[in-house]
Amino acid sequence: MFRLFLLAVSISFQAYGASAEMEEYVRAWKLYGEGQTDAALAALKRLMQASPSFYRAHVLFVEVSDEAQRLDEAEAYLLSIPREQRTAADLVALGYVETRRVDGPKAEEYFVECLRLEPNLPACYGLLAGVMELSRKTRPRLQRIYEAARRNDPNRCLADFFYYRLSQQIPRMQAAAKECPSVAQARGDAEA
Repeated sequence: MFRLFLLAVSISFQAYGASAEMEEYVRAWKLYGEGQTDAALAALKRLMQASPSFYRAHVLFVEVSDEAQRLDEAEAYLLSIPREQRTAADLVALGYVETRRVDGPKAEEYFVECLRLEPNLPACYGLLAGVMELSRKTRPRLQRIYEAARRNDPNRCLADFFYYRLSQQIPRMQAAAKECPSVAQARGDAEA
């Protein structure tokens, strides 16, 4: 499974070009794959500090921390960033921490804050997908999250797409995808 993921990272690396961010990201994955969890987490922290908006590093930081049963440490690190200095990527990571704990209301707060900072960041909608997955049984919450997303999305199409996708309204989802040029990017990020 890990080799398959490394192949996907390698393809992603080729698609993004040989940026320093992607090189460090791939290096962190390799360290983790070799069982060097501490080194991987340290590399990811450095990357997060050097490139605060590179949300993929933030998400990987949470995933590695969760696998190593160190989610509390990851959360403490992310919460140590002063609130006024937090980026959308920090909020995505905090939201993923909460979705891993199955804490929908707390993850929802991070999602709404993420959308306020970066309404066109597909990762914010990936977080929405996680929150909606937690609250699929509660239709009122799904509607409330959708309305918050729609208020903060200047194009409204990403919010529409994810809402229809998660509420399993496939024809409407497909129509929203046609109207929104950034859906292809958002779909790739949310499904990765």
